[in-house]
Amino acid sequence: MKSKSIAQKLALAFIVSAVLQSIVMWAVLVAGGVIRHSKENSYAIFAEKVSGQADNLENQMISVWTNFEHYTAQIRQYFTDEAIKGGETAGSVDELLEGIAPVVLDSMYYTKTTGAFLILNEVEPGTNNHAALYFRNANPNRTDVRNASTYMLYGPWNVAQRLHLVTDANWGYRLDLDAIDSDFYGKPFGNVGLTEDTKLLGYWSKPFRPAPGAEEVITYSVPLDDKKGNPIGVFGVEISVHHLYKNLPASQGPGPESYGYIIGTRDGEDSPLRVSVLNGALQKSVFSEGEPLELDLVDEANGICRLKGTGEQKELYAGVNEMGMYYNNTPFSGEKWYLIGLIDGSELLKSPQQISTILAISFLVSLFLGTVLALVISRWFTKYSRLMELSEVPVGVFEMSRHNNRVLMTMQVPRLLRLSREQERRFARDRDAFSAYLRELYEQSENEDGTLLLDSCGQESWIRISRKERNGVAVGVIEDVTEEMRQKKMLEVERDCDGMTGVKNRMAFERETAAFNEELEAGKSLCMVMCDLNGLKQANDRFGHNMGDEYIRYAAAAIRKTFAWGEVYRIGGDEFVVLLVNRLPDEVRGEVTALKREMKHFGHYSGFRPGISVGYAFYDAETDRSLSDVLDRADKAMYEDKYHKEQ
Repeated sequence: MKSKSIAQKLALAFIVSAVLQSIVMWAVLVAGGVIRHSKENSYAIFAEKVSGQADNLENQMISVWTNFEHYTAQIRQYFTDEAIKGGETAGSVDELLEGIAPVVLDSMYYTKTTGAFLILNEVEPGTNNHAALYFRNANPNRTDVRNASTYMLYGPWNVAQRLHLVTDANWGYRLDLDAIDSDFYGKPFGNVGLTEDTKLLGYWSKPFRPAPGAEEVITYSVPLDDKKGNPIGVFGVEISVHHLYKNLPASQGPGPESYGYIIGTRDGEDSPLRVSVLNGALQKSVFSEGEPLELDLVDEANGICRLKGTGEQKELYAGVNEMGMYYNNTPFSGEKWYLIGLIDGSELLKSPQQISTILAISFLVSLFLGTVLALVISRWFTKYSRLMELSEVPVGVFEMSRHNNRVLMTMQVPRLLRLSREQERRFARDRDAFSAYLRELYEQSENEDGTLLLDSCGQESWIRISRKERNGVAVGVIEDVTEEMRQKKMLEVERDCDGMTGVKNRMAFERETAAFNEELEAGKSLCMVMCDLNGLKQANDRFGHNMGDEYIRYAAAAIRKTFAWGEVYRIGGDEFVVLLVNRLPDEVRGEVTALKREMKHFGHYSGFRPGISVGYAFYDAETDRSLSDVLDRADKAMYEDKYHKEQ
């Protein structure tokens, strides 16, 4: 009986100790901010996804779909002193439009948009019916020399006959701006003549239907004037809402119901954020075009908001990311565009909810199992520890006190810190040695966000340590954030990389040259090389865009190989810039010659004579205020090189 009583007392003491330990562990994890950090991580990952998609869409809209300055210049050449003026016969207008039509059609194919239009400032008396050309392309990703997928929405009948185009069911001889939303014409036309750079006067319209019954589109249009500053009209392209959403993923998570992305706009800084572009029945069941969005900000740093006023729908969260559609101090710079990613709250906060559930269950189970035998409890803790090791969010906890030299740590800590058996035993007994080891890790880290990089036998992992101290007791929580850091780095690479060629894109060029501008100083050797392909349009027209794309990729590889010491950027369809540091003029001159020689090899199997025009300029501290001045001189030298080739 005595031994049995002792055994019962020992079991009771062990059970009480186990229960208290469970309570303390649960409190440490909660107080250490595990759930809060998990929420912050979920918000940050979601924000990174939305930001990456916003950057991609902005690049497509700004750098590809609006890249038609060459065609704008061609159209202006048709308006000379002998060009039509208001009041002349309709026949002369039709003949003028018939001559310009191939240029408008080519601009639509080149920009890979769903439509292109030219609206003249020539109106029938007493109406708002404008002379116009409006073409649409049902398959913008494919160019057909027979115009099989192209049709005419507005324009003279002789244009359709000459270009072998079919007409839309809503075809009109002239465009009645009273019948549709005319902002895409009126707003840019109202700023005609403000500057010769029409890119600064371009206007992005909100969705509208270009004809009754037609699908919704957004447009980008610029005003036109002739060489004397007389207003001509408006020229631009359209992108159907359906085609726009092909550039965005439909889902943010694995759930069967995905809300995808919407586009919102503001008419000014003080105006509400309104829904402008929707796609799909699910989005339209929650939102209506033009309605203001009611947002409850939950994470200001990442732009994450909770949507209010969604009725009986699930709780939705929005990642709001502003897109730079206009240059500063231009007529429409006050109108803001936003890409808004939508996600169900249960999907976004799945990881924090799982952690909360695990913590709650573990606490209740610990209390319940505290009534069983010590052997069962110890086995249960062993199984629970293994379960924690296999959980989706590995977390380790350690505790140090000023009153003794021991370090208490969970089983995850040695694995996360990659400690050897000897280190684990030594640190458990020596608080100062463990603190010194942590300080060494922080000193080796170069990251400003507090993450630490561990490298063992070529295997990298990232951890984040949160630490709090109260009443002489320091408690730390270690999280494995390896996957988060990998995704972040992948998004940074995708943001800066041109998808076709693998070199850096225009956004990377603008950001990195801005950093160079802050470090410019006298005596620094910087050189900018401007490259432009010769004959790309002819290659596209004759052999198709697949050959043209291959031509661009070959040129990018040749430039990167030739200027191995520099940074290569693709800043336009067939335009590349190379930034060189500490290169001599003779070296650059030799590399330019080698590049031109390398480009000739492409003609051996392409079927046409390739070539490249190159110009370069060195930074001059006395005359150049920024790298833009160097780039302008390099661009001028490149065009002189192209001009000499054409002579």
